[in-house]
Amino acid sequence: MVLPLLVNGEISYTNPPNKLGAGTKANYTCIPGFLIDPENGHTRTCLTGGTWSGTNSSCRGQSRQLSGDLRLVDSSGQTEGCSGRLEVYYSGQWGTVCDDSFGPNATRVACRQLGFSTYTQFGTVGALGFSQPSSSTPIWVDELRCLGTESRLIDCPANAIGVEDCTHSEDVALICTESIERCSTLNDTKGEFSYSNDTDIGSVATLTCNNGYEDNNSPATCTPSAVWTTTPICTSLCMVLPLLVNGEISYTNPPNKLGAGTKANYTCIPGFLIDPENGHTRTCLTGGTWSGTNATCREFDGGCKVDFDLTWNIEWPNTPSGSTSTQQCPGGNSVTGQATRLCNSDGEWEDPNVLSCQQMEFIEIEFQISNLSDTLDSATIVKNTVVITQQLAMITVADTTPLLPSSLNTTNQVLTAVIKALEQVGNDAVTTETNKLIVDVFSNILERNNSITWMALQENTGGSQVLLSNAERFSVLLAHSQSGNDSTKPVRISRPNIAISAKLYDGSQMDELKNDLTFPQKEDLANYSISESAVVPAQISIPPGFLQERLSQQNGSRLPVTFILLQNLEAFLPSSARGLGDNTGSASVVISSQVGDRGLTGASVSLKESPILLNFSLQSVQVNESTVQYHCVFWNFSDPVGNGGWITDGVNTVGNALDRAGRSTVNCTSSHLTSFAVLFTAVRTNETRGDEFALELVSYIGCTISIISLLLAVIFYLVQGKTLFTSVHNFVHLNLCISLLLSYSVFVAGVSTAVGNTVGCAFVAALLHYLLLSSFCWMLCEGVMLYLMLVVVFSRLAKTWWFFLLLGYVTPIPIVAVTVGIRWQYYETLDVCWLPRTEGTIFGFIVPVLVIMVINFVFIVIALRVTLKNLKGRAVRTGMKDSQSGKQKSIARSILLATVVLLPLLGLTWLFGLLVIVATSPVFDWLFTILNSLQGLAILFFHVIRSDKVWSRIGPHFSSAMDLQEVEDESPPMQTIHFQFKFKGATVVVYPNAGVSTAEL
Repeated sequence: MVLPLLVNGEISYTNPPNKLGAGTKANYTCIPGFLIDPENGHTRTCLTGGTWSGTNSSCRGQSRQLSGDLRLVDSSGQTEGCSGRLEVYYSGQWGTVCDDSFGPNATRVACRQLGFSTYTQFGTVGALGFSQPSSSTPIWVDELRCLGTESRLIDCPANAIGVEDCTHSEDVALICTESIERCSTLNDTKGEFSYSNDTDIGSVATLTCNNGYEDNNSPATCTPSAVWTTTPICTSLCMVLPLLVNGEISYTNPPNKLGAGTKANYTCIPGFLIDPENGHTRTCLTGGTWSGTNATCREFDGGCKVDFDLTWNIEWPNTPSGSTSTQQCPGGNSVTGQATRLCNSDGEWEDPNVLSCQQMEFIEIEFQISNLSDTLDSATIVKNTVVITQQLAMITVADTTPLLPSSLNTTNQVLTAVIKALEQVGNDAVTTETNKLIVDVFSNILERNNSITWMALQENTGGSQVLLSNAERFSVLLAHSQSGNDSTKPVRISRPNIAISAKLYDGSQMDELKNDLTFPQKEDLANYSISESAVVPAQISIPPGFLQERLSQQNGSRLPVTFILLQNLEAFLPSSARGLGDNTGSASVVISSQVGDRGLTGASVSLKESPILLNFSLQSVQVNESTVQYHCVFWNFSDPVGNGGWITDGVNTVGNALDRAGRSTVNCTSSHLTSFAVLFTAVRTNETRGDEFALELVSYIGCTISIISLLLAVIFYLVQGKTLFTSVHNFVHLNLCISLLLSYSVFVAGVSTAVGNTVGCAFVAALLHYLLLSSFCWMLCEGVMLYLMLVVVFSRLAKTWWFFLLLGYVTPIPIVAVTVGIRWQYYETLDVCWLPRTEGTIFGFIVPVLVIMVINFVFIVIALRVTLKNLKGRAVRTGMKDSQSGKQKSIARSILLATVVLLPLLGLTWLFGLLVIVATSPVFDWLFTILNSLQGLAILFFHVIRSDKVWSRIGPHFSSAMDLQEVEDESPPMQTIHFQFKFKGATVVVYPNAGVSTAEL
C-alpha cells in the first residue's frame, strides 16, 4: 500500500504508486530545518507479503542532535552565541576538540558548519577567556587536519574518535562572525570576467578575451581561503605567418588560436632547402611575436638530395655539401639520442651515424649488471643471471630494423659480466636454463640484418671481437659445467646462427681416443640453419696427438675441448688480412675450437705429420673480370693494428676445388687452434683482361667461320637430292651439320645479348641446351654409323635413316624438359644465358655429353682395333717382307691421322670443356675455345672438301688443284662397302674384314 503522507517531507518510490511490488524502495526526505526520525529511517522496502520493512518515519525539527553536530559554549553555559568553547556531539554526549594541529582551515569548516561565514579568532579556551568544562566531559577529537573544503568538521582527517593525549586546558575555542568572506574582484583590460556566484567562496571566474587575445589560465576558483586558484590574463595571439613560397607552414594549434608556445614548422617541397638552415621552427612568444625570422625556401643547387634510409627508416632531407643532417633516432620515444648523417663535399651521403642512439630497454638492463656482484652468494648470482639473460634474449629477438650499435655494445657488456659471474660461482652452479638462454642471445645478435651495426661498432669499439671472445669463454665454461655430470658425450647446444659442442676429457678418455676429433657431427647441428644444399659449411678435425700434447700442458687432469660454428660472423668482422692486399672479402662462416683453458689458445705445437685439418664448403665467389683466390686465415685477438684482425700465420691453404653443386671446397691445415675462416682475393690484372678478351674474340671468329663452313656443307648435302637417303651416312652428316649450325647461330646471336631479359635469357639457354644435346646425339649417330660400317658391315640398321632421325632430334627432348621443369629459375646467370653450375643444373648437360663421349670413344677404339687387325691380315696374305715394313708404319701413321679426323665429328674435343670446369689452367680454355669453335670448319674440310664423292659430282675440273689421287680398289667386287681416309699425298682405304691398301705413300 502507499505509505501515509510525510509531514514536513515527502516519500518517493522506485516504482509507480500502482506498481508497488516486492523490492520497491520508499525513500523519506525532509524539508530544510527538519531531520528524519529515527536516523536510520530514510528508506523502507516492500516485502513479498505486501508489507513494508521498518516503521513509519517522521520529520522533526533540527533541535534533535546528530553525531558530528557542533556548538559553541560560552562561559555562562549558553550555546546561542557566535563564540565559545567548541564541542562535538557523538554517541549521545557532547565533547571537546583538542588544539593539536587545529588551524585556520579547521576554524573555517567549523564556523561554516555552525552557520557563520567566517571567523575572527581561534585558540585555546584559556587564551580566548572561556571556561573549561567539567572533568567528566570527554575530548572527542585530536590531531585535526582540515583542508578547508570539508562541509562538516567530522569529515576532516583526524585521530579516531576519543583517541587523544590532551587535557581540557587544550580545548579549542572559536569566535565566528556573520561577515561574508569573498575573493577579490578580477580585472583585465583585454577581456571581461564572469562569475558563477559573484566572488563568494567556491565561485568560478571565467575570462573572455577580446579579439587577438587569449586567456592563459581560465577558469579560476575562489578557495575557502578567499584566494583565487589562478590569475587569468589575456595574452596577445601571434599573427599567421606569411605564405611560404615553394613550401608550407604547419602550426601546432589552429590558426585562430596561435597563442604563446605555439610552434610553426617550415617545410620545403622537394628540390628546395630552408634558408636559414636553422629556420625550420619558430615559436609564438608571450607578447604575441614569433621567435626567429621569416624563413624562405631556396632552390637546392648542390649537395645531397632527399634520401629515405631503408635500414633505419629515417628520411634525410636535402642537405648542402659539407653539412650534417640531424634527425630523431629510429624507434620513436623508446630511444634516446639523435641520428646524424654527413653530406660530404662531393654532394654524396655518408653512412648514417646512430652511435648516440640508445634503447631504453638496454639502458635498464645495463643497470642490472650490478646485481652480479661477487659479494653475493652463488645461488643469488645464478638466479640474477637467469633473470638478466631472459630479458636479454627477449629484447634481442630479430626485427626488420637492426639492433642499434649501443644495444649490441650493451649486449656484449652484459654477456661479459654474466659469463664472468658464472666463472666465479663455479661449475656446479651453472644451470642448463642459463646456458640455453645465453646461446639464444648469441644467435639473436648474429642475425644477418645486424651486419651493418656490427661493422659500425667494429670500427669504434671492436664489438665483433668481443662477441667472438665471449663465445669462446662461454664454450670453455660449458665444458667445465660437465664436472660431476654425465661426461661420456659432449654438451651440445645449437641455434639457427650458432652451434656449440663442449666436452671435458680426462686422461683415460684421451688414451681411448684413436681417431681424429671432428666437428661438427650431425647431432651438433640439430637447430643450426643450413642452406638448401644441406652442406656443412665448415669442418675441423683435430688429431689425437694434438689433444695429448695439450693435456700435458694443462694444469689438472681434465682437458676442456670446445667447438663453435658461428653463422654470419664473417660479415661482421673486417674482411681484410695482413699480407693479402686490399681487394679481399669474406667467403666462409667462422669456426672456432679450443683445447684447454683459454690461456693455451693459439699456442702452436709441432704436428707436421698430423696437423689440424680444416674443410670449408662455400658458395663459389664470382667477381666480374677477376680471378678469385682463397686463403685460410685465423683471428688474432692481439693484433696491434685496430681491434684484432685476420692473419695467415701457421695456417696453410692446401687446395680448393668445385663440387658438383658449384660450391668451392677449400682445404687447410693449421698447427694451432683459434677461430678460422676463409677470405678471398679478387685479382684483376691486365693479363687476365687481355686473355678474356682474346678468348671471346677467338670464340666469335671461330663460330662465324664454323657457321659459314656448316652452311656450305648443308648446301652440298642437299644438292645430292634423293641419293642422300640411299647413303645414310651422308644423311647423318647433313643433320649433324644442321644441328651444329643452329647451335652456333643461337650462341652468337643470343648468349650474351639476351642477358638482362629474364624470360628471353632463360629461353635462349633452354634452346641452346636442346640444340647442343641434339648435336651430340648426331655425333652419337656418327659413332654408331662408324661401328656399323667397320664392324657389323652388312647391318640393315645402317640403311634405316629414320632411326637416326629419332636418335638425333627426339632423344634430347625429355632431358631438356626435365631439366627445365625442375631448374627453370636457374637458366639465367650473371654473364651469359646458359646453364649455371649452381644447384646441379649444369649436370643436365654434362651427364648426357659424358655418356655420348664414352660411347663414341669405345666406337673409335673398336674401329681402330678392327682396322689394325685387317692391316695385319692383309700383310700376311700379300707376303710383305721386312724391307716393306717402312710402308706399313706409314700406313699406321695415316690411320692415326684418320683418327684425328674423326675427333671433331664425334665430339671428343668437348673433353677439354670438362677440363675447363674442373681445372683452372688457361691452357684448357684455349684448347676448348679453338677446337670447338672451329669444329664446323673441320667437318667441312675433312668430310666434304676432301671427300672423293664431292669431286665425283663437281667434275674433274678441280681435281688437279687438290692434288688428289685415284684410289685403286683391290677389294673383291662384292665388297663394295669401304671406309676411306684421305690426306695430302696419301689415301687409306679400309675394307672390313679384308685389310688396307695404299694408292701412294
